[in-house]
Amino acid sequence: GAVHSVNFDASVDSVQVLLYTDTRQLNAQVELLNGPNNFKQKYEVFTNNGMLNSLYVVFNTPGSGNVVRVTNLAPLEFPCKAFIASA
Repeated sequence: GAVHSVNFDASVDSVQVLLYTDTRQLNAQVELLNGPNNFKQKYEVFTNNGMLNSLYVVFNTPGSGNVVRVTNLAPLEFPCKAFIASA
């Protein structure tokens, strides 16, 4: 599936992530990577209606080297929209 990654500056303390679809199924993976040598946090999301049951989370991102990566695990017929921004 499609992959979207966003890097964040060390001055950003938290990041907000919104995933949704246009009433189709949402099947995605959200990863928070913090530096090259730290363990990543990985979350998988599935719902049959990505507009009714969208995902909104806020991650704390202290320090530098933070990356949020969203992967759409659904087939091409089920696109998802991701908004990722500093909080």
